[in-house]
Amino acid sequence: MKSVYIKMSLAFFVVFFNTNSASSESYSSPAPGRRRVEGKLVKPYEARQILSKPAKAQLPLKILSGIGLEATQEIVELARGLRNDPNLIYKFVQDHIDYTPIFGSVKGATMTLLDRKGNDFDQSPLLIALLRQAGYTANYVYGVIRLDPNQITNWLGTSDDPSVVGTLLGSAGIPAQIWVYPDSSLAYVDLDHVWVKLNIDGSDYVFDPSFKEYSYKAGVDLSSAVGYDPNLFLARASEGATIDPDYVEDINKPNMAADLTSYSTNLVNYIKANNLAATLNDVIGGRDITAASEVPYQTSLPYQQSVDYE
Repeated sequence: MKSVYIKMSLAFFVVFFNTNSASSESYSSPAPGRRRVEGKLVKPYEARQILSKPAKAQLPLKILSGIGLEATQEIVELARGLRNDPNLIYKFVQDHIDYTPIFGSVKGATMTLLDRKGNDFDQSPLLIALLRQAGYTANYVYGVIRLDPNQITNWLGTSDDPSVVGTLLGSAGIPAQIWVYPDSSLAYVDLDHVWVKLNIDGSDYVFDPSFKEYSYKAGVDLSSAVGYDPNLFLARASEGATIDPDYVEDINKPNMAADLTSYSTNLVNYIKANNLAATLNDVIGGRDITAASEVPYQTSLPYQQSVDYE
Protein backbone atom coordinates (compact mmCIF):
# COMPACT_ATOMS: atom_id res chain seq x y z
CA MET A 1 0.00 0.00 0.00
CA LYS A 2 1.42 3.34 -1.04
CA SER A 3 1.27 6.08 1.56
CA VAL A 4 2.45 9.66 1.70
CA TYR A 5 3.85 10.69 5.04
CA ILE A 6 4.30 14.21 6.32
CA LYS A 7 7.00 14.07 8.99
CA MET A 8 7.42 16.86 11.48
CA SER A 9 10.36 17.88 13.61
CA LEU A 10 10.32 20.87 15.92
CA ALA A 11 11.88 23.04 13.24
CA PHE A 12 10.60 21.71 9.93
CA PHE A 13 8.43 19.24 8.04
CA VAL A 14 9.67 16.87 5.39
CA VAL A 15 7.42 15.17 2.87
CA PHE A 16 8.55 11.82 1.60
CA PHE A 17 7.13 8.64 0.06
CA ASN A 18 7.22 5.23 1.61
CA THR A 19 5.98 2.02 0.05
CA ASN A 20 5.18 -0.92 2.27
CA SER A 21 2.66 -3.71 2.54
CA ALA A 22 -0.53 -3.42 4.54
CA SER A 23 -0.28 -4.89 8.01
CA SER A 24 -2.55 -5.70 10.90
CA GLU A 25 -1.72 -2.26 12.28
CA SER A 26 -3.07 -0.44 9.24
CA TYR A 27 -5.83 2.01 9.99
CA SER A 28 -9.22 2.54 8.48
CA SER A 29 -11.08 5.76 7.92
CA PRO A 30 -14.71 6.81 7.83
CA ALA A 31 -16.39 7.35 4.46
CA PRO A 32 -15.57 8.74 2.01
CA GLY A 33 -11.88 8.27 2.73
CA ARG A 34 -10.56 4.72 2.66
CA ARG A 35 -7.02 5.37 3.73
CA ARG A 36 -5.24 8.43 4.91
CA VAL A 37 -1.89 10.09 4.55
CA GLU A 38 -0.46 11.02 7.90
CA GLY A 39 2.80 11.91 9.54
CA LYS A 40 3.69 10.10 12.74
CA LEU A 41 4.98 13.33 14.26
CA VAL A 42 2.60 15.78 12.65
CA LYS A 43 -0.77 14.52 13.85
CA PRO A 44 -2.54 17.52 15.35
CA TYR A 45 -2.69 16.17 18.88
CA GLU A 46 0.96 15.08 18.79
CA ALA A 47 2.04 18.43 17.41
CA ARG A 48 0.24 20.10 20.30
CA GLN A 49 1.97 17.86 22.83
CA ILE A 50 5.31 18.93 21.39
CA LEU A 51 4.35 22.58 21.39
CA SER A 52 2.83 22.53 24.86
CA LYS A 53 5.46 20.66 26.88
CA PRO A 54 5.55 20.28 29.82
CA ALA A 55 1.86 21.00 30.29
CA LYS A 56 -0.62 20.42 27.47
CA ALA A 57 -2.85 23.16 28.87
CA GLN A 58 -0.15 25.70 28.02
CA LEU A 59 -0.69 25.21 24.30
CA PRO A 60 -2.90 28.24 23.61
CA LEU A 61 -0.42 30.48 25.41
CA LYS A 62 2.52 29.03 23.49
CA ILE A 63 1.08 29.04 19.99
CA LEU A 64 -0.62 32.41 20.38
CA SER A 65 2.18 34.09 22.33
CA GLY A 66 3.38 37.31 20.79
CA ILE A 67 0.10 38.10 19.10
CA GLY A 68 -0.48 41.83 19.37
CA LEU A 69 -3.99 42.66 20.50
CA GLU A 70 -3.14 46.15 21.66
CA ALA A 71 -5.57 48.90 20.77
CA THR A 72 -3.11 50.72 18.53
CA GLN A 73 -4.13 53.89 16.74
CA GLU A 74 -4.68 51.89 13.56
CA ILE A 75 -7.03 49.48 15.32
CA VAL A 76 -8.91 52.25 17.12
CA GLU A 77 -9.43 54.31 13.97
CA LEU A 78 -10.41 51.35 11.83
CA ALA A 79 -13.00 50.15 14.34
CA ARG A 80 -14.41 53.67 14.45
CA GLY A 81 -14.40 53.88 10.67
CA LEU A 82 -16.31 50.61 10.55
CA ARG A 83 -18.86 52.14 12.96
CA ASN A 84 -18.00 49.53 15.61
CA ASP A 85 -20.33 47.24 13.67
CA PRO A 86 -19.41 43.52 13.96
CA ASN A 87 -20.83 42.86 10.49
CA LEU A 88 -18.65 45.50 8.85
CA ILE A 89 -15.64 44.44 10.94
CA TYR A 90 -15.95 40.81 9.89
CA LYS A 91 -16.43 41.69 6.23
CA PHE A 92 -13.39 43.96 6.28
CA VAL A 93 -11.08 41.20 7.52
CA GLN A 94 -12.68 38.52 5.38
CA ASP A 95 -12.77 40.57 2.18
CA HIS A 96 -9.50 42.51 2.40
CA ILE A 97 -6.88 40.40 4.21
CA ASP A 98 -5.16 37.81 2.04
CA TYR A 99 -4.38 34.37 3.48
CA THR A 100 -0.77 33.19 3.80
CA PRO A 101 -0.23 29.50 4.65
CA ILE A 102 2.09 29.20 7.65
CA PHE A 103 1.64 27.91 11.18
CA GLY A 104 1.83 30.03 14.32
CA SER A 105 1.73 33.66 15.33
CA VAL A 106 3.71 35.84 12.95
CA LYS A 107 2.46 39.44 12.83
CA GLY A 108 -0.22 40.32 15.31
CA ALA A 109 -3.28 42.43 14.65
CA THR A 110 -1.76 45.74 13.58
CA MET A 111 0.95 44.35 11.31
CA THR A 112 -1.60 42.06 9.65
CA LEU A 113 -3.74 45.11 8.99
CA LEU A 114 -0.81 47.06 7.53
CA ASP A 115 0.41 44.13 5.40
CA ARG A 116 -3.11 43.21 4.29
CA LYS A 117 -2.18 39.54 4.59
CA GLY A 118 -1.57 36.89 7.22
CA ASN A 119 -2.37 33.36 8.35
CA ASP A 120 -5.19 32.24 10.65
CA PHE A 121 -3.07 33.12 13.70
CA ASP A 122 -2.79 36.65 12.31
CA GLN A 123 -6.26 37.31 10.91
CA SER A 124 -8.05 36.03 14.02
CA PRO A 125 -6.33 38.51 16.36
CA LEU A 126 -7.05 41.31 13.91
CA LEU A 127 -10.73 40.44 14.02
CA ILE A 128 -10.61 40.06 17.81
CA ALA A 129 -8.79 43.35 18.34
CA LEU A 130 -11.33 45.22 16.22
CA LEU A 131 -14.30 43.53 17.92
CA ARG A 132 -12.92 44.23 21.39
CA GLN A 133 -12.28 47.84 20.44
CA ALA A 134 -15.91 47.98 19.33
CA GLY A 135 -16.97 46.83 22.80
CA TYR A 136 -17.61 43.13 22.18
CA THR A 137 -16.28 40.03 23.91
CA ALA A 138 -14.23 38.02 21.42
CA ASN A 139 -11.71 35.22 21.92
CA TYR A 140 -9.74 32.53 20.14
CA VAL A 141 -10.87 29.05 19.21
CA TYR A 142 -8.24 26.43 18.34
CA GLY A 143 -9.18 23.15 16.74
CA VAL A 144 -9.23 21.01 13.61
CA ILE A 145 -11.07 21.77 10.38
CA ARG A 146 -11.79 19.42 7.47
CA LEU A 147 -11.74 20.76 3.91
CA ASP A 148 -12.74 18.98 0.71
CA PRO A 149 -10.59 19.10 -2.45
CA ASN A 150 -12.34 22.16 -3.89
CA GLN A 151 -12.04 24.07 -0.64
CA ILE A 152 -8.39 23.27 0.06
CA THR A 153 -7.15 23.85 -3.50
CA ASN A 154 -9.01 27.12 -3.94
CA TRP A 155 -7.82 28.37 -0.54
CA LEU A 156 -4.20 27.35 -0.96
CA GLY A 157 -4.01 27.96 -4.69
CA THR A 158 -2.61 24.54 -5.51
CA SER A 159 -3.58 21.42 -7.43
CA ASP A 160 -5.56 18.56 -5.89
CA ASP A 161 -2.59 16.20 -6.01
CA PRO A 162 -2.26 14.89 -2.41
CA SER A 163 1.55 15.05 -2.58
CA VAL A 164 1.44 18.68 -3.72
CA VAL A 165 -0.99 19.64 -0.95
CA GLY A 166 1.14 17.73 1.55
CA THR A 167 4.32 19.44 0.41
CA LEU A 168 2.76 22.89 0.77
CA LEU A 169 1.29 22.20 4.21
CA GLY A 170 4.45 20.48 5.34
CA SER A 171 6.71 23.32 4.24
CA ALA A 172 4.35 25.76 5.98
CA GLY A 173 4.60 23.76 9.21
CA ILE A 174 0.84 23.25 9.45
CA PRO A 175 -0.13 20.02 11.28
CA ALA A 176 -2.40 18.11 8.92
CA GLN A 177 -3.70 14.73 7.84
CA ILE A 178 -4.40 14.09 4.18
CA TRP A 179 -7.06 11.52 3.28
CA VAL A 180 -7.21 9.86 -0.14
CA TYR A 181 -9.53 7.53 -2.02
CA PRO A 182 -8.46 4.05 -3.20
CA ASP A 183 -7.42 5.57 -6.54
CA SER A 184 -5.09 7.95 -4.63
CA SER A 185 -7.19 11.02 -5.42
CA LEU A 186 -7.68 13.55 -2.68
CA ALA A 187 -10.68 12.97 -0.39
CA TYR A 188 -10.23 15.70 2.23
CA VAL A 189 -7.68 17.35 4.51
CA ASP A 190 -7.78 17.78 8.27
CA LEU A 191 -5.62 20.59 9.63
CA ASP A 192 -5.09 22.63 12.76
CA HIS A 193 -6.71 26.04 12.60
CA VAL A 194 -7.57 29.13 14.66
CA TRP A 195 -10.82 31.06 14.46
CA VAL A 196 -12.89 33.46 16.58
CA LYS A 197 -15.78 33.25 19.02
CA LEU A 198 -17.87 36.40 19.44
CA ASN A 199 -20.51 37.06 22.07
CA ILE A 200 -23.42 39.27 21.06
CA ASP A 201 -26.17 39.92 23.58
CA GLY A 202 -25.37 36.73 25.48
CA SER A 203 -25.20 34.47 22.41
CA ASP A 204 -21.95 33.01 21.06
CA TYR A 205 -21.13 32.91 17.36
CA VAL A 206 -18.01 31.75 15.56
CA PHE A 207 -16.29 33.39 12.62
CA ASP A 208 -13.35 32.22 10.53
CA PRO A 209 -11.89 35.30 8.86
CA SER A 210 -8.89 33.56 7.29
CA PHE A 211 -10.75 30.86 5.36
CA LYS A 212 -12.07 32.49 2.22
CA GLU A 213 -12.84 31.83 -1.42
CA TYR A 214 -10.71 33.16 -4.24
CA SER A 215 -11.19 33.86 -7.93
CA TYR A 216 -8.20 33.24 -10.15
CA LYS A 217 -7.03 35.18 -13.19
CA ALA A 218 -4.69 33.97 -15.91
CA GLY A 219 -3.46 37.43 -16.91
CA VAL A 220 -2.76 38.60 -20.45
CA ASP A 221 -0.33 37.27 -23.03
CA LEU A 222 2.43 39.71 -22.18
CA SER A 223 4.68 38.79 -25.11
CA SER A 224 1.90 39.58 -27.53
CA ALA A 225 0.76 42.68 -25.65
CA VAL A 226 4.18 44.32 -25.60
CA GLY A 227 5.31 43.03 -29.01
CA TYR A 228 8.25 41.10 -27.61
CA ASP A 229 10.32 39.07 -30.07
CA PRO A 230 13.17 37.34 -28.19
CA ASN A 231 15.26 36.76 -31.30
CA LEU A 232 14.96 40.37 -32.45
CA PHE A 233 15.65 41.69 -28.96
CA LEU A 234 18.78 39.54 -28.65
CA ALA A 235 19.98 40.51 -32.11
CA ARG A 236 19.62 44.24 -31.41
CA ALA A 237 21.29 43.87 -28.01
CA SER A 238 24.20 42.06 -29.70
CA GLU A 239 24.88 44.72 -32.33
CA GLY A 240 28.51 45.81 -31.89
CA ALA A 241 28.99 43.46 -28.92
CA THR A 242 31.78 40.93 -28.41
CA ILE A 243 30.23 37.57 -27.64
CA ASP A 244 32.49 34.81 -26.34
CA PRO A 245 31.47 31.42 -24.90
CA ASP A 246 32.67 32.65 -21.51
CA TYR A 247 31.67 36.33 -21.55
CA VAL A 248 29.84 39.13 -23.32
CA GLU A 249 31.28 42.62 -23.76
CA ASP A 250 29.95 45.94 -25.04
CA ILE A 251 26.26 44.99 -25.07
CA ASN A 252 24.29 47.56 -27.05
CA LYS A 253 22.69 49.45 -24.19
CA PRO A 254 20.94 52.10 -26.34
CA ASN A 255 19.14 49.41 -28.34
CA MET A 256 18.12 47.56 -25.17
CA ALA A 257 16.87 50.76 -23.55
CA ALA A 258 14.91 51.69 -26.66
CA ASP A 259 13.31 48.25 -26.90
CA LEU A 260 12.38 48.19 -23.21
CA THR A 261 10.84 51.64 -23.51
CA SER A 262 8.88 50.44 -26.53
CA TYR A 263 7.64 47.38 -24.64
CA SER A 264 6.55 49.57 -21.74
CA THR A 265 4.69 51.94 -24.06
CA ASN A 266 3.02 49.04 -25.84
CA LEU A 267 1.84 47.55 -22.54
CA VAL A 268 0.39 50.86 -21.38
CA ASN A 269 -1.42 51.29 -24.68
CA TYR A 270 -2.70 47.71 -24.52
CA ILE A 271 -4.13 48.27 -21.03
CA LYS A 272 -5.73 51.57 -22.06
CA ALA A 273 -7.34 49.94 -25.08
CA ASN A 274 -8.50 46.70 -23.45
CA ASN A 275 -8.97 47.23 -19.72
CA LEU A 276 -8.36 50.71 -18.41
CA ALA A 277 -9.20 49.66 -14.84
CA ALA A 278 -6.91 46.60 -14.89
CA THR A 279 -5.26 45.56 -11.66
CA LEU A 280 -1.84 43.94 -11.43
CA ASN A 281 -3.56 40.54 -11.19
CA ASP A 282 -5.48 41.30 -14.38
CA VAL A 283 -2.22 41.89 -16.21
CA ILE A 284 0.22 39.29 -14.87
CA GLY A 285 -2.27 36.85 -13.34
CA GLY A 286 -3.10 36.11 -9.72
CA ARG A 287 -6.05 35.76 -7.42
CA ASP A 288 -8.59 38.02 -5.76
CA ILE A 289 -10.62 37.42 -2.61
CA THR A 290 -14.27 36.72 -3.32
CA ALA A 291 -16.25 39.11 -1.12
CA ALA A 292 -18.52 37.48 1.43
CA SER A 293 -22.13 37.66 0.29
CA GLU A 294 -23.38 37.63 3.89
CA VAL A 295 -22.11 37.53 7.45
CA PRO A 296 -22.45 33.94 8.72
CA TYR A 297 -23.94 33.98 12.20
CA GLN A 298 -23.25 30.39 13.19
CA THR A 299 -22.58 28.54 16.42
CA SER A 300 -20.02 26.23 14.79
CA LEU A 301 -18.04 26.20 11.56
CA PRO A 302 -19.62 23.95 8.92
CA TYR A 303 -16.21 22.37 8.28
CA GLN A 304 -14.90 22.08 11.84
CA GLN A 305 -13.95 18.66 13.17
CA SER A 306 -13.10 19.50 16.75
CA VAL A 307 -12.68 22.36 19.16
CA ASP A 308 -9.69 21.73 21.39
CA TYR A 309 -9.07 25.03 23.14
CA GLU A 310 -10.94 28.25 23.67
